[in-house]
Amino acid sequence: MTDRIARYWDTVLPTGTSPLPRLPLPAVTDRVDPVVLAGLLADPRCLDGFDAASGRRRTDLLAALAVWLEHLPKHLVPEPLRSRAARLRFVVWSLPFRLRTLGEDTDVLPERVDAPATRPGEQQPPPQVLQVDQAVLVLARTAREEWLSHLRAWQDDPWLSAVHHIDPVRFERELRWVTHAWPEDTAAAEVRGRRLALVARRAGDTERRDDQDRIAAEVTENHWLPRAALEDGARAFGTGARRGAAAFGSLALAPLLLYAAQAGQLARWVALAQLVAGMVAVIVARPRRDAVLLLRLPAASAAGALVLLSFTPRWWLDPDAWRVGLGLLVVSMLYLIIETRLHGVAVWAAVRRGSVVGLIGAGYAMTLSILILGFAAPSVAEDGQCLLGWWLHPAYTAHTYPPAHASACADALNAGAAAAPAGFVLLLTGWSLAVGLAAQVLWDDRPVTAPLGRVKRTRGGTP
Repeated sequence: MTDRIARYWDTVLPTGTSPLPRLPLPAVTDRVDPVVLAGLLADPRCLDGFDAASGRRRTDLLAALAVWLEHLPKHLVPEPLRSRAARLRFVVWSLPFRLRTLGEDTDVLPERVDAPATRPGEQQPPPQVLQVDQAVLVLARTAREEWLSHLRAWQDDPWLSAVHHIDPVRFERELRWVTHAWPEDTAAAEVRGRRLALVARRAGDTERRDDQDRIAAEVTENHWLPRAALEDGARAFGTGARRGAAAFGSLALAPLLLYAAQAGQLARWVALAQLVAGMVAVIVARPRRDAVLLLRLPAASAAGALVLLSFTPRWWLDPDAWRVGLGLLVVSMLYLIIETRLHGVAVWAAVRRGSVVGLIGAGYAMTLSILILGFAAPSVAEDGQCLLGWWLHPAYTAHTYPPAHASACADALNAGAAAAPAGFVLLLTGWSLAVGLAAQVLWDDRPVTAPLGRVKRTRGGTP
């Protein structure tokens, strides 16, 4: 445990380099030297005696510094330093709960710390008792909420915005330390996957899970999803959510595979079953876990498909229209990569993440295309009766009209046959995804990865 705490202080605690090599622990809160405060927040290991101190003594010094920051009036902390002050307090006060999550339930913090006097000559306040499940729990939760508020408004914070633009990997590292107890433990994947919960020792599983899920939803919706980091977002909700999201995505491929195998009849019924099962699954799932399913993508694709259905039959008659659909899929993929990149993600990470989102969107769009063409289009599209039975026809040859309507369709459409079914399915897929993304940009100033149907407050705005 001692080695783990030492690594924690050395790798997590510092945020920069202190301009001064040695700094005393401040004792008075009515005169704050900004240079000293900046040095302490950049690297608290510059405290006098820290290098030569034992592991326990180092923890005592950092706890004393955190207590001093707790008693420091907010107006005395320069605005550019407030986010780092909240972060330092969160790092210190969350340590016992991190160790508890790993099965090391020991009180590493001192039992009590002397509170700083408010002015020279005043009577010393009584020591602050640091019981983990009482005072420390409140301090840790308060610091976490303040740190989250700074992360949420990182664009307005000089230090966080600099980190976000200069070193996005480091910014993402900060997010993982909010949701997980030890996300960078190289010894075991099981340790890296354990989520942090700021709850009392005797808290039940429900209370623990509620605390974890609330913070996971906060970090995922505000940070991971705009950055298209689906794996990190799912990991924030735990291994169960990751498996559920993977299963949800895998099942969505079933209609595509069935249609590719020329089992079109089965493909359209499986698509219908998946629509119903998916809606039920979202209804019964734990609140806010639907975020990682990217439900805006199928909603946008459905809107785009309905637009194409209102057009003349030209789109499903042209044998070369599949090229348009393929081109629109490529454009949609590039747009999603650009959107990811504009959220501060490094180039290759943006390409990888944007491509994953694009593939998920294409899968949603094609499943919906099979569903709409298999059930709705023959009834609502112009001359839709000429599409009847396309799911039974060979996917890659021109679709002949149903015998009962062959003559009427040929006369009305001035064409002896429709395009190959695979061609107009691909066109509808690319069109619905591209038009849906365009509508998303025009109608709602939020990334397409944002959760569906949830109104949230933004800076300076109202719901």
